[in-house]
Amino acid sequence: MNRHLRQLTALFLGFGLLMVASGLINSLLALRMGIEGFALASTGLVMSAHAVGFLLGPLLVPRLIHRVGHIRLFAMMAALAAIATLAHPLLIHPVAWLVFRMATGFALAGCAMILESWLNHRTPSEMRGGALGVYMSVNYLGFGLGQFLLLAGKPAGFELFSFAAVAFALALLPVAATRIGEPERPAPHLPSFSRLWRTSPLGTLGCFFAG
Repeated sequence: MNRHLRQLTALFLGFGLLMVASGLINSLLALRMGIEGFALASTGLVMSAHAVGFLLGPLLVPRLIHRVGHIRLFAMMAALAAIATLAHPLLIHPVAWLVFRMATGFALAGCAMILESWLNHRTPSEMRGGALGVYMSVNYLGFGLGQFLLLAGKPAGFELFSFAAVAFALALLPVAATRIGEPERPAPHLPSFSRLWRTSPLGTLGCFFAG
């Protein structure tokens, strides 16, 4: 089990760096919008746009994986997240930030789908629970550590946005350099909520209420 998990280190490291960047930018934006005097409604819409982008991911990412493959698409998504993060201090406006947040949410959804399908493909059934447990631990640990990076700069400046963008960019390095074979490219398809309900009604309800 431990040997198998060590083989997946590159994927876990890439995901952890994504979560560090995500934890930092999420907290930073809430503080920065208060500094900029954004209206409360605008702040809520900007922060919610991340979830909208995340929901769009499952609709488009499977087709993109089929066209370009897992590693190349992961690099594209990490680059998109870094670009959107760097754009925030360049154009300070609620509408622009809403678009940037949606792009970041879409990029993170794509990265998560790529890594999770990769883990499922490379992990035997009897070890999948342990691998996904490590994956979720990396998720929460990275997200939590990212918030401590707020101490590395001032929310009113641009430095913290740069730190988040650097973490997004660093995430693609271990994934691009991994020797783990890519999964087969899935046939493009739209997610079916009816099929999901038939497969696991309790799981569907649990995810809905948890979200």
